[in-house]
Amino acid sequence: MNATETRVAIVGGGKACHDFLRMIHVGSRRFGLKVVGVADPDPDSAGMSYAREIGVDMVTSDFRDILHMEQIDLLVELTGDPEVRDEITRTLPTHIHFVDHYASRFFWDLFSFAEESHRLRRKSEERVLAERNRLQNILDSLPFEILVIGTDYVVQLANRTFLENNRQRLENVVGHYCYDVEMITRGPCDISVDGCPHNASLQAGHSVSTVVSKVDPDKGERFASVRAAPIRDDEGNVLGVVETVLDITDRMQTEERLKVTRERLGQFIDTAPLMIYMTDANHRIRVANSFMLKTLGLEERDVVGQTMRSVLPELAAAEMHEVERRVLQTGQSAQHQGTMDLAGEDMHYRATLFPVHVDDEVVGLFNLIEDTSELAESERKLALRSEELSEARQLLKGVLDNSRDLIFLADTNGRLTSFNKGAERALGYAADEVMGRLVADFCRHAEEFHALFAQTLAEGHAEQYEMPFVRRDGEAILCNVSLTTIDESVGPAHEVIGICRDITRRRRLQDDLVRSDRLAAIGKMAAGVAHEINNPLAVMESIAGVLSDTLEEEGDKLHPASRDMLEKAATKLRHQVKRCSSITHSLLGFTRKSESGRVPVDVNALVDQCLDLLMPEIRNAGAVIKREYAPELQSISTDPTLLQQVLVNLLKNACDAIEEKSRDGGSITLTTRRDRDGVTVAVRDDGVGIPAEALDKIFDLFQTSKPVGKGTGLGLAIVHDIMGRLGGDIRVESEFGEWTSFTLWLPEAALVEHRGGVA
Repeated sequence: MNATETRVAIVGGGKACHDFLRMIHVGSRRFGLKVVGVADPDPDSAGMSYAREIGVDMVTSDFRDILHMEQIDLLVELTGDPEVRDEITRTLPTHIHFVDHYASRFFWDLFSFAEESHRLRRKSEERVLAERNRLQNILDSLPFEILVIGTDYVVQLANRTFLENNRQRLENVVGHYCYDVEMITRGPCDISVDGCPHNASLQAGHSVSTVVSKVDPDKGERFASVRAAPIRDDEGNVLGVVETVLDITDRMQTEERLKVTRERLGQFIDTAPLMIYMTDANHRIRVANSFMLKTLGLEERDVVGQTMRSVLPELAAAEMHEVERRVLQTGQSAQHQGTMDLAGEDMHYRATLFPVHVDDEVVGLFNLIEDTSELAESERKLALRSEELSEARQLLKGVLDNSRDLIFLADTNGRLTSFNKGAERALGYAADEVMGRLVADFCRHAEEFHALFAQTLAEGHAEQYEMPFVRRDGEAILCNVSLTTIDESVGPAHEVIGICRDITRRRRLQDDLVRSDRLAAIGKMAAGVAHEINNPLAVMESIAGVLSDTLEEEGDKLHPASRDMLEKAATKLRHQVKRCSSITHSLLGFTRKSESGRVPVDVNALVDQCLDLLMPEIRNAGAVIKREYAPELQSISTDPTLLQQVLVNLLKNACDAIEEKSRDGGSITLTTRRDRDGVTVAVRDDGVGIPAEALDKIFDLFQTSKPVGKGTGLGLAIVHDIMGRLGGDIRVESEFGEWTSFTLWLPEAALVEHRGGVA
């Protein structure tokens, strides 16, 4: 126990005891009291319970027990019972001081007053602290540095910005002399030199400001704005100085750049080859550059202070004034084009006007006037040239569209960008259908066109190259192709022009001519050979007849086996003589002209007649006939005998092809139609087909795809020759092993108004 503490015992354990105990327990250090005993008849009273809770030494129901405790300095009676008070007074030892409930009440009031005073003082201190913290928070939130320095140069306050910028801790700043604190932003502080903001503010009695600079090893020259203002009390006495520091390096550098920009702008305005002037809000010219003065032939004193009405010719001035008025009124930039009379010549110009704003108010405008006379003349010439070019383009388009050649343009990827009427007619496509497609898509051999196109891009041209193109209907046409690049003035080619001439008919005529010459030569030779062969054949046929007659008359005299052998030999001899006679007859056909002449022929009926004629062979081959005739097909004027010879030959070949492929038979399809200003007859079979390598020579003399002994190679050569005589042509298509199709065509000139049968 502390020797200075007073030991207290309490009689009465009710609410008053509880409050008294709490007062002493909470303020034990302040009052120097210690409760060592509490007595009350009710062990569950508030005072008794609290006494046990705080660990009072003696808690008893009989107050007399307390009187016997040693070292009690003070006894407090709180019961308010006179009998208890009187008994305590009689029995209380003389060394123990006694306070009855009246005196304890006075003591409680004094305590309550002291507590309230203490609470109010604490609350006031808390408000002061909160206000100080709020002020500190406000100062800490400011983007510039703040120091509060006393008149003795001791720092009293520093905000967070100061601490962060100068890499300081608060305890290393507050309470220290300002000149001992390292300051990075403003540089070292020296109160002994002139211009110290702290001293200057104290001496002047008002705020002062200055700009200081220092050289940073890493960032170069830095600038800071320092402002110092005195702090006064209510009576006006100076208590200290508040300093604010702001790094203005960026602003200083910006101002320097702005200064340089202004100088350069001034140089530009004065040296630019444009008429430049600035007006105020009343249209009066404040600045005019040298080029404007020189162009107008005026002095600066004649222009500055005047409006454009006094400077420009009347009409141009009125137009310019109206544009100026609109810019000053709306605050929006504007452009204007016009002409003005200068020294008797029209000057075309383009003016660009933009407003000058100060604090969101339009205070004037700038006008840049460009002499566009040369540009106007160039545009006039360009318009004239464009018109001429348009006329030339139309003329060229007319020439291209009326050309029979296929003419196209393609980009460097080979995709179509233009397609003339000749190409539309030749290939059967409209121009808008093919734009953007590859030219190679229309070539039978695309890889050949790709190679030719690459050669053109590399060398600039590729000429006289024959290439087959495919029409929309699948028919191929042979074209003579020339490709040329269209070059820009400099740089690589950007388009390729292709000119293709359809030489299909010319090539056919050339082939027919060559074939005709060959057949004519062979025909002359064949005629001589045929005549020479016919005589021995006649003798051989006569011998075969004599042999047959002899066997019939004298055969009984011979051995049966010998007679049978001779009869077979005679029959075989007659068969071979007949076959040779057929060949010589065919050979003579090359030199013999048709004698029947042209008559109206119903093609459908003629085809049916040929089918009837060959029906036994057709049945023997197991072929099924399919007719696809065009109804009401117009009759043609032709040689029915020759046409029948052609059809019979083709039908026989079809039967042989079906029989060679399969014993199960096949089909023969005959189609007639009006086509290409003529009549077309197609004979298609699903027989063995013709090898691809034999197709090009199928109409040559002595060329055959049949097995040895089956064909002579004369039939199709004769068919081709006959179709030439009739003014038509014949085409063949085949897929080896699958099918073959021969298509006959007779021209429009052969059509007649006749619907009868074969004449």
